[in-house]
Amino acid sequence: MNSNPKPKPWEVEKESSEDLLVILSMNEDSPKEASLAFNEFFKRFSKFVWQQSQSISTNLPWPAEDLARAILSNTFLKVQAKAGAYDPKKNSTTNADHGIELWLAGIIKNEYKQLVSHSSEDQKVAKEDYLRVAYKTEEAFNDPFEEEDEETVSIERACLELSLAQLKDREKDVLLTYFRYKDGNKQLPRPEIDRLANLYNTTALNLRKIKERTVKQLEILVRNCKKHT
Repeated sequence: MNSNPKPKPWEVEKESSEDLLVILSMNEDSPKEASLAFNEFFKRFSKFVWQQSQSISTNLPWPAEDLARAILSNTFLKVQAKAGAYDPKKNSTTNADHGIELWLAGIIKNEYKQLVSHSSEDQKVAKEDYLRVAYKTEEAFNDPFEEEDEETVSIERACLELSLAQLKDREKDVLLTYFRYKDGNKQLPRPEIDRLANLYNTTALNLRKIKERTVKQLEILVRNCKKHT
């Protein structure tokens, strides 16, 4: 009969936060332990990351909570990918957890800048594309840039801007994302489908329905705008 005592199970909650990052960095060799380490790390720092993400996302032209969620998700994805890059020697504090929070704050700031820059540029390009394709089915708007004079084009653009501003953030984001890809009828790349589906808690199939409904809604808004211009 074996009298050797059974080894105690690993208690990940007793590891220091710095050690959790070390374990997390060894994901390829010890994926199970790394997964447990990540879950524990998330428990400890998710509240801090969420509060910082919310704080940095205020006073913007899109939903602050949606942006904060994206920052939260991207920050912890970066932690998973770059855990081995954390260097406690670079901290200006002797408190280990506070040092990690400073490191996380830097990641949050970078993710915020990337998301805002990406979104702003995409929406600018998408609006220009939409002006060229939104009214292909309407005889009066076959090609406003070639057949209409500058004054008419300016009215079209002004009405489009006013109408876009009346859309809900979800509908506008979905529509403009579709129109980044040619005429808005082609299949979105998988990363864009996943981004929108996760951001708005919906399905890939419903995204296209949202786009189709929004196009009809926007056409009505633009027509109404032109009647009063």
